[in-house]
Amino acid sequence: MFGGFVMTLDEEQHLPEHIRDFAHQIDDDLVLGIREEGQEQLVDHFNHSCDPNAGFKGQIFLVAMRDIDAGEEITFDYAMTLAEAPNPEEFPYSLACECGLASCRKTITDRDWRREDLQERYAGYFQYYIQRKIDAL
Repeated sequence: MFGGFVMTLDEEQHLPEHIRDFAHQIDDDLVLGIREEGQEQLVDHFNHSCDPNAGFKGQIFLVAMRDIDAGEEITFDYAMTLAEAPNPEEFPYSLACECGLASCRKTITDRDWRREDLQERYAGYFQYYIQRKIDAL
């Protein structure tokens, strides 16, 4: 379960750079995360994978999508939680993926949730606010 402080995207951009990317988007202009050093928890360090073993139920619950082996890293696809901001020119998001899988997308963006292949693959595992966007398409 993710927790933290609710902040706007603008507030997140003013956080110290090394903690700025720990927040998880929970609505078009809102994120949930830490606001200062020393508030980090293990949950702040989940990695992206183009073949994840976990997904979301609701906004803050990370759940297994399949059996996870002991010692296996728990990952989710950032497409499940990341959508473009209301003003994407001000808050663009792009991340070079290093998962190393044959199916790797190479670049993760805030528009990946729009991909029909991902919508089908992750049906039932998108954060609630992204599922609302998918349903509205």
